[in-house]
Amino acid sequence: MPSVNADAVAFLLLAFVVSRVVKILRGLKAVDGIPGFRCALSARSPFGALFNRSMHPIFFNPGTDFLWQLKDSLYDTYDVISLVPFVHGPPAIFISSWDTARQITGHTAPIDKPFNVVNSWVIFGENVVTSQTDIWKRHRRIVAPAFSQKTHELVWVESIRTYNDMSKTEGWETQDFVGVPVINHITHKFAYSIISTCAFGLPFSWDESATDTGATMSTHEAIGVAALTFPLRALYPQWVYYLPFKSISRIEQAYSTLDSFMRTQVTLRNTETNHQTWVEAGRNGSQNDVFSRIVQASQQGGKLALDEREVIGNTFLMLFAGHETTAHSLAATVGLLGVYQEEQEIAYQQIQAVLADGREPTLEDFGSLDKVLNCFLEGLRLFPAAAQLAREATEDIVLKVRSNKPGIEDREMVLKKGAHVHVDVIGINYNPRNFPDPKAFKPSRWANKNLENDHFGFGHGPRSCLGRKFALYEAICFLSLLLRDWKVEVALRPGETREEWRQRVMTGKVETAFAPSPIPVNLRRRV
Repeated sequence: MPSVNADAVAFLLLAFVVSRVVKILRGLKAVDGIPGFRCALSARSPFGALFNRSMHPIFFNPGTDFLWQLKDSLYDTYDVISLVPFVHGPPAIFISSWDTARQITGHTAPIDKPFNVVNSWVIFGENVVTSQTDIWKRHRRIVAPAFSQKTHELVWVESIRTYNDMSKTEGWETQDFVGVPVINHITHKFAYSIISTCAFGLPFSWDESATDTGATMSTHEAIGVAALTFPLRALYPQWVYYLPFKSISRIEQAYSTLDSFMRTQVTLRNTETNHQTWVEAGRNGSQNDVFSRIVQASQQGGKLALDEREVIGNTFLMLFAGHETTAHSLAATVGLLGVYQEEQEIAYQQIQAVLADGREPTLEDFGSLDKVLNCFLEGLRLFPAAAQLAREATEDIVLKVRSNKPGIEDREMVLKKGAHVHVDVIGINYNPRNFPDPKAFKPSRWANKNLENDHFGFGHGPRSCLGRKFALYEAICFLSLLLRDWKVEVALRPGETREEWRQRVMTGKVETAFAPSPIPVNLRRRV
């Protein structure tokens, strides 16, 4: 009997080894032999995220943030690398070439969203981010009109209201100097307030807590918990959330509360089917939030109309995408402005010129605040919330790969049907071919640039972010008000330079989104 058991174990071990060899050979064929990592786990798989980055030669795991950690050395030979796992996960190509990235994300490439990525983002219902091909076109046709001029006006007004509410509640109005231990907390709460009001139609007061620890959960609390935990909820399977752990059950409670709220709100908004009701609501601003606009557009969509789950799915994605992008990028931009005082002064002088009479900024001022916009775009370049754009080839496609070393020629590679390709936004943004002196904070890079074509911060091509203007209006309004009132400084250690402070403090980590580390700043009132 022991001999039989030993033989069975040996057979199973041999079968496993053979299956892994077959898997890696197929993976190498799928990526056309492009050099890169031959690792145990895919960086995009739940198991790859569960384990820390390991450089062990047998169980090598690049980890979720290898694109950030290895950004200076990852593309040593070509502007492309491959990642072929032999235990779990699909093979993948990572691209840091601007030209190749445009080919992948353009209108004509036979490439779509990967099916496994699509499924992981479908929490409440299929949506414009997760849907593929013709279904995506239907979602986009309904969702795009929700980001109307009226909605953008609401974003601007709410940004001013929230900033003033924040200043009063935080006690800044009576202070000449404020030490902010973590500016990320401020920008997250600010972005949450705008999303709550302008996406869901739920006004938010700064003295409210986005999360709480009580037994029951309000809608505001549920939105706050969902915004902070979406990466976990998207990454891990449903059964995990039935484990008997308080923190996990609270996440499930938040999503259940939010689902119930949105179902009720869809029903209420659907009762307002009379055109005159919508016209009057639009006049008084009560139905200019994104949720209401999606419901309205769907009602008028005829055969293209979204069902309840799709309406909820699209609205929820605005919560995560809108909150994460703006909150992280605003925090990074404020920290960078504290380091680069000369750039901060340039932006401040423009704000002073535009708001010379001491008035509040208006949406019409946006075009005159281009230097403030450039600061935000440069912060978004250095700390892109969307670290990578995942795609899957729907047929074999030939990509041209550029060499980074003299004497090594450019080459072509065949991306096989079904192969995963990731536009490495961090890699693009730190590639000296694309941005000379890529680590420097230079807002002037964006002067007179075509934002849709030259910046990957909101994606690229037909599937770029529909909420781009929503985020930009919110961010520029916040920065204009902050820099109008305060000079941003960094707290240096004895003998430390501002650049050394940046190296010590301003790091980040890639998970579902890319987030900067906690950033402490000081605010000194301008006189």
